[in-house]
Amino acid sequence: MMWAIWYARRKAIHENIFQSPLSIHNFVNNYEYDLLASKPPQSPNQASKVATPPVGCMKVNIDAAVDGP
Repeated sequence: MMWAIWYARRKAIHENIFQSPLSIHNFVNNYEYDLLASKPPQSPNQASKVATPPVGCMKVNIDAAVDGP
């Protein structure tokens, strides 16, 4: 949504092309619908399964970069 607003604003400022708020709203709705439609359907078993660590263990997510040994 933010990209669509930025794009319409940039067109208005730099190219003097104005879009109606309704057309921006419709673009965002259609884009969101297309994104949701492109996802593969999940079976009920996959949607309800949550990966949890075994009892007594802890899961830690780490994002790191290492510069050589």
